[in-house]
Order: sequence, then structure tokens, then C-alpha cells
Amino acid sequence: MQERGQYKRRNFLNASAPYLVKIDFTVSFQELIRSSAVLDDQQLKFTSLLAFSQVLRAACVDRKTRYAHYTDEVFDATCELHQASRYVEWLVSMLRSDRSSQRVYIAALGNTGAASALPHLQSIAEDSSISTYLRASAVISMKYQTLRFPQQTSPTLMSLYHDVGQPVAVRTAAVAMLFYTRPEIVLLQRIAVSTWYEPNMAVAAFVRSSLISLANLEDPNFSEL
Repeated sequence: MQERGQYKRRNFLNASAPYLVKIDFTVSFQELIRSSAVLDDQQLKFTSLLAFSQVLRAACVDRKTRYAHYTDEVFDATCELHQASRYVEWLVSMLRSDRSSQRVYIAALGNTGAASALPHLQSIAEDSSISTYLRASAVISMKYQTLRFPQQTSPTLMSLYHDVGQPVAVRTAAVAMLFYTRPEIVLLQRIAVSTWYEPNMAVAAFVRSSLISLANLEDPNFSEL
């Protein structure tokens, strides 16, 4: 059913391409979010921001996703990788000015998958003055950056996980994201051995159950783990 839905969506967009070709989709979407009609409706604003960030990743950042779901005519090359930084800076400015919606902006930054969003997410994750909830959210929101830039994300994630002074939620989020870096066997062994000396039973239990789940995965993408 999911494949059929994607097929229909692709056919619809391809058929509509002549009408979309002159539209700068990402710019139009951003302008829509900035409109009073969206900003005055909190639920609509949140939904629009998250949808925009997903579209931004597909249209500007992750070419594999873009070509898997859409044709060039749909987006008409409206957004290139280097242009994504402009939208990331806009999301960061909104994050700083709208403190009541920080969780949504953090998720949106992560959804972009852009390298330029990573320093902002890392800064939030490492800031002990910020609530544990937002810090853990920032770590989880690094998922797409972790998949694309494992070497840049691993040091931060390892540091947060091994620091026993960090909140449990932040540490478990960090080790969960570490598995997305497709770690080599040496790193997995280090993580496994660390549970022998782990002072927090919740963290140790989470790591053990995660390793067992990885060992039982049948997904070929994780076969080397």
C-alpha cells in the first residue's frame, strides 16, 4: 500500500509538472509559513514548519531522496545544497525569538539534514543550562545529520554518552544516535564493555537491549553490525 501511495504521488506531481515548473517551491512554502494565517494558528504553524523542513531536505539537501520521489521538473532545480543554509539560519533565528516553540524548531533543524544545522543542534545538546528535554530532543533530532555526517557527529555523541554526569535522557539519546553512524566493531565493543562499569542501571539496560536488537536485525543495511 505504501509503495502504491508513493507511485500515485509521483505520477500526480509529474503530471502537474507543467504547472509547477515556474514556481520556486521552497520560497513559496517559506512565505506561506510567514503569513499571518499560519502564524496565528499554532497547530498549523508547527505542522507547516515540520513539513517545510522535510521538503527542504528532499529538495535541497538529500539528492538521493529527491530523485527517488520527484523529477527535476517538479522542483525545477529551485534549491541547491548551498542554498539550504539560508533556510537553516531562518529556522535558527526563529528558534531564538520564539522560545515557546523551541522543540518544534529543533526538530525542524534536524529534519533538514543540512550540515549547517549540525553546530546549532550540537550546541543545544551540550548546553547544561538548557532543559534535559530540549537537550535530548536536539540529540535525537541529529538523526539525518548523523546518517550523512557520521564523522562529525560521533565525537559529540560519544562525549555525551560517556559523561556519567549527563542526564540519563541525554545519554541514552546519544548512544541511540551513535548506532546511526554505522560504527565499526571496535566502537561497538567499547560501548558493550562500558556497560560493565556503568553506574546507571537504566543506561546499561538501554545499551544492552539496543545491542541485542541490532544483533537480531535482518535489515541488509545493518548486516555488517
